[in-house]
Amino acid sequence: MVGQLSAGLIVDPVRWACEVLGLTQVGCGYTRRVVQHRYRSALRGAHPDHGGDERAAAVRLADIAEARRILMRF
Repeated sequence: MVGQLSAGLIVDPVRWACEVLGLTQVGCGYTRRVVQHRYRSALRGAHPDHGGDERAAAVRLADIAEARRILMRF
């Protein structure tokens, strides 16, 4: 399952990945460098050692990794 889908709805994985990484323009072909930069930034923000919520960290970190994987395919 990709991320936390609300009410079991199927969503566009690229749109979801862009939202997870905070990329505002969905589907405009972000470079690998931009995706990697946003990935690292999101990881820092979600990690408990840097102020992220400890209880939600595992799910959030998994979502961030999956978002990167999806966007790096293109």
